[in-house]
This record gives sequence, C-alpha cells and structure tokens, in this order.
Amino acid sequence: MNLIRLAALLLLLLVCPLATAATYSVGPSGCTHFSLADALAAAEANGSGPHLIKLRTGELLTGGISLDEPAADITIEGGYATCTASAPSVDARMVIRQINPGRVLRFDNASDTRRRLELRHLTLTGGAEGLSDALGGAGALVLQNATLVLGEGAIIEANLAGNGGGVSMLGTPTRIAELVVDGGAKILANEAAGLGSLGNGGGVYALDNATIRLIHGRVEENKARRAGGGIALNTARTTLIVTPPVLPDTPLAPVVLFNNEAGDGSFSTGRGFGGAIYTRQGNITVSAPAIGRFTTEINTNNANFGGAIYAEGATGPSDPFTFISLRNTLVGFNSANGKGGAFYSSNAVDWVLDTTAPGQRCPFGTRYSSCSAVLYNVAYNDTTPGSPGGAVGYIYNDSGSSRGIFRFARTLFEKNRDDNGQIAVAMAFGSSEMQFERCIFLDNKAGAASNGTLLANAPGINLRFIYNTVLANDVDTLVYMNGGLLRTQGSIMWAPGSDVWTATAGATMESNACLIAHQAIPGATVADPRLGFDFTPPGSSPAIDFCDNADVTAGLDVYRQEPGHDAGGVVAVWGNNDLGAVENRDILFFDGFGNHFLQ
Repeated sequence: MNLIRLAALLLLLLVCPLATAATYSVGPSGCTHFSLADALAAAEANGSGPHLIKLRTGELLTGGISLDEPAADITIEGGYATCTASAPSVDARMVIRQINPGRVLRFDNASDTRRRLELRHLTLTGGAEGLSDALGGAGALVLQNATLVLGEGAIIEANLAGNGGGVSMLGTPTRIAELVVDGGAKILANEAAGLGSLGNGGGVYALDNATIRLIHGRVEENKARRAGGGIALNTARTTLIVTPPVLPDTPLAPVVLFNNEAGDGSFSTGRGFGGAIYTRQGNITVSAPAIGRFTTEINTNNANFGGAIYAEGATGPSDPFTFISLRNTLVGFNSANGKGGAFYSSNAVDWVLDTTAPGQRCPFGTRYSSCSAVLYNVAYNDTTPGSPGGAVGYIYNDSGSSRGIFRFARTLFEKNRDDNGQIAVAMAFGSSEMQFERCIFLDNKAGAASNGTLLANAPGINLRFIYNTVLANDVDTLVYMNGGLLRTQGSIMWAPGSDVWTATAGATMESNACLIAHQAIPGATVADPRLGFDFTPPGSSPAIDFCDNADVTAGLDVYRQEPGHDAGGVVAVWGNNDLGAVENRDILFFDGFGNHFLQ
C-alpha cells in the first residue's frame, strides 16, 4: 500500500510541477515587460517567489513606484546590458528618477508575513515629498511589515522631504518596518528640510515601530534642519543596530557615517541636534566582531549640539533608560557649533564605549591605538565662550529625571578641543555620572583662558577613574571635582604643566596608594612612567607590578589583555597589576635585580 501511494505522489508531481520563482525583465524589446510598474504588478501577485526583476543600464523616469502587500519577496536589480544577460555589467546601474513632486518608492505590507524588497545596482533619486508631510521619505517610504534591503550597488541619493529625506519608516507594534543597508550601499546627499518640529533624519527617519540595520554601507553628506543629519530615531520603539562583518583584504570600516549635518547653517539652541545620529529614547547598538580593526566610523559630522550623536532620554524618574553602546568605533573630526563635540546627552541615557579586539591593537597612522577611539572632535561654544563645551561629551539630566551615565572603557581620547571652552573631554551636570576605565588621554585641549580641564563631575557625584593613562594635555587641571569622590586607583597621571586635580566643595581622592602622578599628592608615586609608543610601560618603568585588587579589581587592559602578569625579576609593590591603561605581558624576567626603576 505504501509503495502504491508513493508512486501516485510521484506521478502527481510529474503532472503538476511545483511553482518556482520567476525572473522578470524590463525594456523595449526582448523583455518580459515594457514598464517597471507592469513587472512589479506581476511579481507582486505571484506567490511562488522570491522573484527577480532585471533592469537595464541607464535612466528610468518615473512618477513614483508602489509595492503593496506583495505575495513573495522581490529583488530589483539594475545594470543589465540586455534583458537576456545573466548578470549585471561591471559598475553599471539603473538610475530611477522621480520626475513629479512625490517620493520615488513606496513599500507597504499590511500582512502578517514579513516581505522583503531588495534593491541592487539601482539609484533612487529626485524624490521631492512635501516639506509639511511628517511621514516624509522622499527616496523611499517603508510601512508596516516590510523590509527594504539596500544591497550591492544600491544608492538613495539627492532626495528632499520634510522628514526622512532619503528613507522614512513607520510600522505598528506587531508589524515593524525595517531598513537593511548592506553590500556597500549608500544613503547619500539627501535632506530633511521641514520646518517647526519637522526636519528630522536627513538620510533616514524612523518615525515609530521601526528598526534600522547597518551591516555594510555608508550614510554620508545628508542634512537635517532640526535633528539627525544622517539618522533620526523618533521614539523608544525605534532602534539602530549596527552589525559590521570582517571585510577581507581591506582595513576599511564596513559601516561609515560621514559628513552629515544637523542645522541650517546658523546657530540656534532650538535645532541642529546630532550631526550623524539623533535619538529620542531609541536604543543604538553598534557591535563588532572580535578583531583588531575599527569596524564602524562616525566622522566629520556637524551639528549645533552633539556633532556625532545627540541622545534625548526619558524624563520620568522611573522611565526606562535609553542605551547606547559603541564598540570598535572610531569617532573623529566631528564638531558642535555649541556643546558636545562628539556626544550630547540629556536625561536617562546609558552610554558604553569599548572594544572587542582580543589582545590586539588597531592600526592608527604611524602607530597603534585602542580599537575604540575618540579623536579630533571640537566644541566651538558659539554664543557662550568661556563656558564648559565638552569636546567629547556633555551629559546632564533635569531635576526629577534619572541621571545619565558615560561608561567609557578601553578608549583613546586624543586631540579633542573645546575651543573657547573649559572641558577638553567631558563634563556632567545635574546628577549625571561618568566612569572611565583603561582609557588613554593625550593632547586634548581646553581653549578657555582659565579653569580648563579634561573632566569635570556633576556637583557631589563621584567620578570613577581607574587604570587610566593621562599624559600631556593642554589644560590647567586634569580633573575638576565639585564635591564627591575621585577614585584614581591604578592610574598614571603624568602631565607636567597641569595640576593633577582641583578639589572644591569638600571633594576627596582615593587611590589606595596605587597611582603614579607628576605631583606629590597623597598616595601617589612621583616617577616618570617612561611609557612606550603604544603606551605600554617597559620593564624599567615604576608602573610594572604595582597594584593588587584591593577595593578595585583590575579589568582587561586597553588592548583587552588580561591584567596581573607577573614580571619576573620585579618585586611587586602591592600586586602584579601594572599601572595605567596597558598591562605589559611580554616581560619574562627583567634584570635579575628585582627592583623597580627609580628616578
């Protein structure tokens, strides 16, 4: 009986073959369809996908493309020499240009089954959605249970809207709109120019219930009048997730946010928030593979506040935090006309900077660096010269809201400037908090005539500053404490010409006698650490085998090496943890005398 049934089934399959994916092509001759609209309609109705629509090389003028609730996933690929070609020509593409007022592409899926539209070797350009339209999305509008994938060779370029000049997204709680950027795709030179509360997300605007995924691509040269020159997250139900791969045969970062701008060219306290990214309670997660490379770059962006990122957290005392984590990220050459050269943060936002590189250094110019770096960022302090600007970060919370916090670890801070201001790296206000562990500070500058410092705490709030390396910086004092406890255990603070710290309002310092400093402050050893070019203490350094884990446990060093290496031939002071950001794990036996180098 079973054999009979099997034979009948096989016969049925032969007589009625299974439906398969279809390939459609668009062109004047030798193609399945004359117009893209007709090919899309055919693919949209065919549930046997995924389908491919082939477009030839050239330019296609359109009054707008719409895809509604397709029955299968679809890929549109340009750059084919003919409709019968098996693959696109090298470096060829189809430019789809909107010739009427309106967006180029609208992709909506109200069904419960997620649908995916992928664009390859295509440019969407010329979209001009009304500047008063809050929905926006002049290049593409993605709605409900739809995923728009910008794949290899895809570009969203030179589109203009009130919000979301390039792409705008809106979902529902059960149907999340999604954008994926991969294959080296670009979101380029789009603008969100709406007035009032509009003007958000020059490149991409996540209005609500939406997720942006950056895998491999660039968001560059976009502009938003109000917020988020590159990307804007509008609610706590919107997220930005960055998951770059390891690119073979190139040291370049897979994900880049470059030269985006928030503002309209004139300084204002009511606009210009977040040159690269703005978030209003939406989480940002930048992850990285375990590799000694920068895998994400946020550089050369500009805003009035938060040259790289502006984060606005919840204001209620029990509201959830907004979380921002950046790993293996190079944040450089960003500028704020006002405050927060790189980062500006208000209320309940929890920030993390760190690296994933397992015992590795990142190539950086003529030397090596931590694989988390914040470099050459500037706060210009327009209209408020002499006040704290925060070349790297400016963090505060309003009365009654949860405090914000910077948790910065294993990061290099170098050549950041607070022009006309007092804060070369970061300052906290309200009850917000800062923590630094295994970081390096070098050549940062506060341009104010007096009271320039690297770091300044919020009144009465403790500052955790453990196992850091601070060398020469152009500031009056390295740390300014307005009350609270400065914990410096495990650190090197060797910056002749600056005071180690300034204490006001009863501030105290605790180093547990594990500190090297250039001034004779309580608990400090005054001796040149004699660090190497990669900030590693040599065998002759007094920083070798100095500290134990009493009160503070030493974590992985700035290059993610294990602490506590026992350098043979050196008698430990308190324990085997080297002072500063770097643990020297290469010493097997120093000189046989068992003594530290002494000045």
